[in-house]
Amino acid sequence: MSQRRFRSGLFAVGATLSILAVQASPANAVAGGGAGTFGKDCTLPLCGIATNDHGSERKLVISDNWPAEQGTKKVLAAGETSRKHFKDTDAFWVPTGCKAMAFRGGTYGPGWQRIRDNQHLTLRIDC
Repeated sequence: MSQRRFRSGLFAVGATLSILAVQASPANAVAGGGAGTFGKDCTLPLCGIATNDHGSERKLVISDNWPAEQGTKKVLAAGETSRKHFKDTDAFWVPTGCKAMAFRGGTYGPGWQRIRDNQHLTLRIDC
């Protein structure tokens, strides 16, 4: 490999790392962690996404803000994704007496649960 091509490639790697460092800097961090901006203005692909599992017998309530009480709420039927309604989803509701099971592991208890930036959850509500 020539010296010129090596330097050119090294410059491209350095520029990419610089951009990533700016995006993940404390000035761009959200309250609960994760890069991007807080709330409805996340930077794709670092947005929260929720999917109601195809086999789910219950609807999934989602919110586009955290705390969820301050956001717009929508309802997902089985198999639907939050991208149908929001660019960024920040919370989902688990009814009292139920639990939410995440496809890739994790169990969530009753109440509003936070979805972090860059977190993509496939959920099933069991009661």
